[in-house]
Amino acid sequence: MRVIVAVLAGIIGMGCAHDVSATFPGEVTKKTGTLIVLFSSAVPNATVSIDGGVACDDENTRKVVVAGVPSGKREVHVTASYSQWKHNIDHTSTVDIPSGGTGTVQLATPAQSMGAWIYGGVALVCLVVLVSL
Repeated sequence: MRVIVAVLAGIIGMGCAHDVSATFPGEVTKKTGTLIVLFSSAVPNATVSIDGGVACDDENTRKVVVAGVPSGKREVHVTASYSQWKHNIDHTSTVDIPSGGTGTVQLATPAQSMGAWIYGGVALVCLVVLVSL
């Protein structure tokens, strides 16, 4: 019984999201700011690109902070995918990064698909059966 609980805790802990800190993947200039990408909840497989350069790739996170972004208007492309969502995130926007300041992109996490709810229910039933043995 203890082994089952320990294994389940380990599996759950492996997928925990973390805040990502990154540095602008391009040429450094004197006038820079910070870009913050916020998701409404943790997302897997998040990738953030600024002006075509990848700042973070395939991260499980709720927040991405990119320092050293040259000030001015920047094209920010954010993607994230998860098999249990109704649709994936694929968002492009122009963000104004003030010198010494912060530009922010806020994105809503997609709703779960019907299949995700069914899978979750079946997993819960299996967990209850295993614990009761």
